[in-house]
Amino acid sequence: CGGDVNVFRTSLIDREEDLVQRILDARKSPFRQAALIGFDSLLLLLLRRLTVEDAARRVGKRLKLSGKAVICPYPEIGMDVDKPFQYDILAEDLQARASV
Repeated sequence: CGGDVNVFRTSLIDREEDLVQRILDARKSPFRQAALIGFDSLLLLLLRRLTVEDAARRVGKRLKLSGKAVICPYPEIGMDVDKPFQYDILAEDLQARASV
């Protein structure tokens, strides 16, 4: 599961506005994402020949960015909170943790 946590320099938005918009436009479409980073990367992923580190390197090279992937041990990072029922789940969990 991928977590939707990204950290970047805000100067990137001014410098690479078109790139940022293309990344945002592709965020819900695996095929648009593959077009951004290369269909060869998608093929390697499907063949289970693409490591997380290699994927990060390929993305950086293709998009001319530097960065890295961070493996997070907490599964909660993969949960979206953009629908009311998801918010309810999160609120209930946080309430339970506060009671401990």
